[in-house]
Amino acid sequence: MFDIVNKNKTAVTVVLGLVSLGLVVGLGLSGYTAMSDDSTPYLAKVGGYTITDRHILLKPLVIRPFQII
Repeated sequence: MFDIVNKNKTAVTVVLGLVSLGLVVGLGLSGYTAMSDDSTPYLAKVGGYTITDRHILLKPLVIRPFQII
């Protein structure tokens, strides 16, 4: 098997180069389209309202006083 690779180094180099170029371009395009996609990932959906991690980070913590009944 390594004999074939050793005899055809140029062909193997071209094939591996095309595969790696395809992976880089494919991953780059998928990352670019994911950034511009309007559907943001959400943590929960309550009554049609989506809660994202940004909502959790930006909302101040509200501490309600303890009530004795």
